[in-house]
Amino acid sequence: MTLNIGLDKYFTIGAETGFGWIKWKDKDSDIAVDYVNLNEVEKTNLYSLPLLGVATIRFADAMESVGFMPYISGGAGYSWTWYRHPDYKERFDGFTWQVAGGIQVKLGEDSALSLIIEGGYKSAAIENSDNLELDMSGPFARAGLSFPLEGSDY
Repeated sequence: MTLNIGLDKYFTIGAETGFGWIKWKDKDSDIAVDYVNLNEVEKTNLYSLPLLGVATIRFADAMESVGFMPYISGGAGYSWTWYRHPDYKERFDGFTWQVAGGIQVKLGEDSALSLIIEGGYKSAAIENSDNLELDMSGPFARAGLSFPLEGSDY
């Protein structure tokens, strides 16, 4: 989720957060029970919560000429990640940054809704209290809807 405040039609600042959940099963061993082979499985969950300040440069003049508006953005903030395994629980946190680019396409001539498609890279090499590092960095892609909380041309 992102909340942006437009300073003018070319520049916005805002805050961004989200919630990530990665779940997987570790196959530990095969067990034979009454001539049936079973797998012993340990379930692991990883929950992630970033909070970033974001600045965006919008090429707003393109909306009138080509019908969509490209933009670039960058952000910095902090991330928390909780690792939950049956035998091990830990919290990791640390500095996080991202860069992204995308396009905004209006959904109709008179509509305030816009479709947003963007991609970028987020760096989140975070540590726990024992200085063990968990690297949650990598590329991302997302799509969503944008709508103004009050009247706006962009």
